[in-house]
Amino acid sequence: MSKRSGVRHIKGDIWEYNYYPYPKAKRVYKRLKASSKKDAEYQRAILMGGNAIVDDSKSFEEARRALELKLKADNLTPKTQINYLSKWDNITNFLLKLYPNVVSLNQLTKEIMERYKQWIVVDKGRSDGWRDELTKIRTITKKLIDIGLCEKRIYDILLLQKKPKAKKKLYKELTKQQLHDLLNYIKEDRPDYYGIALLNMQYGMRRGQAISIKRSNVKTGEFGRPVKFSCEPKDTKTGIPHVLDINCSN
Repeated sequence: MSKRSGVRHIKGDIWEYNYYPYPKAKRVYKRLKASSKKDAEYQRAILMGGNAIVDDSKSFEEARRALELKLKADNLTPKTQINYLSKWDNITNFLLKLYPNVVSLNQLTKEIMERYKQWIVVDKGRSDGWRDELTKIRTITKKLIDIGLCEKRIYDILLLQKKPKAKKKLYKELTKQQLHDLLNYIKEDRPDYYGIALLNMQYGMRRGQAISIKRSNVKTGEFGRPVKFSCEPKDTKTGIPHVLDINCSN
């Protein structure tokens, strides 16, 4: 009995090729145009080698929708959800461009992850971005495992990637007088930025939190001076309301 070539003539110039995307997977069938069986076999070989684009993005789109529902069900903040979904888009775009025959995270291999690391660090120029990328992809994989869209062995593959040590950013420490002078300059030059700068620099509030403060989030005291700021859960990193008390005597 001869070995199957992986291609079958349908009609005219239409041929069907088939392959196993990964070990123990179901055989995948696709159709292409070819002038002969030899041409069809040649095209199949190219596609199997990952040098041509196959539009299999639909499965990734469905998984993305499922992931989005999982993130919402886990009650993560909107910003955190967007962050995770952006990492999902990163890796799926990478796979569609460089490994078009890969249609599921279940097809990830150690070699593909090594190439993904190169894609992030070298191709994208994010020399310090691999730690965050790997951390988020691991978490995404866990969530997909929970909802039955990913095999546990994929997480084990991700664990083979060594996570780089966190690099602490070095900031020049400013004296109180320098901070005071900077705030005064902002107050004179861009008074519309003064309130945000004050909350950031003097009280350590995050930029997004300061920007999202509404009049209803401010409690005033004597002479109408603000004495308390409250941040909504959606504007905090933990999703827990944060209240900032201010000592107006300073």
